[in-house]
Amino acid sequence: MPTKITRTHGRVAVALLIATVGVGLACGSSQVGRSTGTGDAGSGTGSGTGSGHGDAGTKPPLSFTPSNVDPARNLAGVTLSTLSKIDISTSDCALVADGSGFTCYAGVGFVYTTTTQSQTQALLDTYYVDSLTVDANGILRLTSDRPVTIVAIHDITIDGAIVATGGVGGGAGRSAGTGAGGNDNNNGGGQAINGTSAGASQGGGGGAYCGTGGAGTANPISGGATWSGPTLIPLNGGAAGGGRNSACGDAGRGCGGAGGGAIQLVAGGAITVNGRIDVSGSGAGLGGAGGGSGGAILLEAPMVTIGASAFLAANGGGGSSGSAAGGDGAADAGAAAGGVGGDAGASGGPGGAGMTINGASASADPVDGGAPAGGGGGVGYIRINTDTGSATVTGTLSPATRTCATQGQVAKLAALPAGG
Repeated sequence: MPTKITRTHGRVAVALLIATVGVGLACGSSQVGRSTGTGDAGSGTGSGTGSGHGDAGTKPPLSFTPSNVDPARNLAGVTLSTLSKIDISTSDCALVADGSGFTCYAGVGFVYTTTTQSQTQALLDTYYVDSLTVDANGILRLTSDRPVTIVAIHDITIDGAIVATGGVGGGAGRSAGTGAGGNDNNNGGGQAINGTSAGASQGGGGGAYCGTGGAGTANPISGGATWSGPTLIPLNGGAAGGGRNSACGDAGRGCGGAGGGAIQLVAGGAITVNGRIDVSGSGAGLGGAGGGSGGAILLEAPMVTIGASAFLAANGGGGSSGSAAGGDGAADAGAAAGGVGGDAGASGGPGGAGMTINGASASADPVDGGAPAGGGGGVGYIRINTDTGSATVTGTLSPATRTCATQGQVAKLAALPAGG
């Protein structure tokens, strides 16, 4: 029978439910049990030197304190051997926001917490598991509208894909729409156009994160401004581009592109990526709107290896023209295309990618009553923290600049006293 553990952190109660049964299921296996709960942010305390295989109450579950989450507190009283080894081999596996877990499993042993990030009051969903493997044919899609952290007590291996692109979820910025873009705190959004006759030649601005958003046509209409910082504390998704029409419909016509999602992977052992992690922004719907910015990827483990075949992408989406949608950001170093304008119409700006971190502005203003166009979305952030501050990277990171793709060190815990 599962055991329910309830405790309080400050003013917030935490309820954990975990089954004391076996682990190591593959996708589609029967239910093992799951944990749900709500917590608040805080930095981990205590001391220890290893990830440990016993109870979280006797030894810290990790040898370091991750950013944004506190495993030592959230796993206190939980027997770590009851956490499942997640192995994803199907292409239609999703991780949802309500704590129900991985859709390709009937249920697994995990701990789920929802944290209020003190810096922004934005919610962060966290799943604690034994280990995570995404096989070469596997795809894990994050469908939440919140940033997501997955903490593995042991290793994380990504040979397939983790996808949290704009319009899919995983902490995506404000949904694509007609208003100004921006994430939940209204940061980085491209300026919107209301579609009145006075703005007939104006296009929406692109969303921003690490890179700025490109300007829309006429005046010009501003793209979003850079916000947040490279440490990804707190963890946020990207920003949407500015929409243009007063009604966002007809297959997205006039809608600004959604910002890319946010994913943090934490492992007590090693993180190895030979596949792809994609948090790119969406392209704008046709009609002259701005593309969404890229999102955020944060990897933290004692050792991180990004193999030669790997792609980590937080690219911006393309702005649209009056007759063509902008291209979605993709898991490569190429810029998402802006929508091509028709006769006398302007073309949308490409999204940021690779060494070009800013979304491009729309082409020259339309003439003779031609249709407007929107700016491209800027890139997001990639951050890798390890024991040494130097991960092994032979794959492709986009953005590729030291401004938006950075490395640092994890916050190691102090050693236990002798006999501790």
